Formats: sequence, structure tokens, C-alpha cells
Amino acid sequence: MTSQQTGAPLAGASITIPGTKLGATTGFDGRYTMREVPAGTYRVQARLIGYGTAQDTGVVVTAGDTALAHFHLQAQAIQLDAVVAIGYATVQKRDVTGAVASHLLPGFVHAPQQRDHWKTKALRCGVREQPGLVVSALPQAPSV
Repeated sequence: MTSQQTGAPLAGASITIPGTKLGATTGFDGRYTMREVPAGTYRVQARLIGYGTAQDTGVVVTAGDTALAHFHLQAQAIQLDAVVAIGYATVQKRDVTGAVASHLLPGFVHAPQQRDHWKTKALRCGVREQPGLVVSALPQAPSV
């Protein structure tokens, strides 16, 4: 797996055979191995955030043999969901120097599972919970 623009290997790309549970992830060198693929002809798909999707529709796997599928992904801008971080603390009005920002997604359902989903996304992006900081998908009033 390489970048079409630079030829550099792409690590962390997802390689799948759609319609199956078979898949792999590329290593630092852009290589991947998919084990225990039954003999047959497959459509193999490659995806990586920041790049377009590529596929090879004629990958033939023969029993006891190795099949190769090379992909060259083209860089592509994508739209990601917003992450919301809201902080609350008890301070004197004269001491307030920060700002609060939030963005609500259209059609967002206020279910606890979805709030947990967005909290998990924020934590994966490097946002860490600290005293006085609440990571939430929805603005919350400070508790008294």
C-alpha cells in the first residue's frame, strides 16, 4: 500500500474483502497479510483516512498459494464529525479568562449510548478528562 502522490508506504490502512469478516491492517512498511482466505476470486478494498478508497475486483486466491494485491491510494480531503469539549469550574467573575465553545450535530439523538460514543471519540483524539473539564456531546449546565 503506497501513496499515489509520493510512493511512500501507508501504515494503518484497512484492507477488507467486502461481504466477509476477512481483513487486515497495513504495517509501517505498507504491507499486509490476510490469512485463511478460502480459494476463490474476490473484490479486495483498501481504505485509509485522508485518502480515497481503492479496490481490486479480480484477486484470485488458489489453495495453498499466495495472492498479491497492490494498492496506490490518492490523498483526498474528507469531512469529519466535530468533537465537543466543555469545561466548567467555580471561579470569580473577574478571574474568567477562558471561553466555552460547542457545536451540536443536526439530527443528533440525545441517547446515553451516543453521548458515550462521542466521549470515546474525544478521548481517542487526545482529549483527557481533568477536574473542571467535562467531555460531552451536549452542553451541560454546571452542577451546584
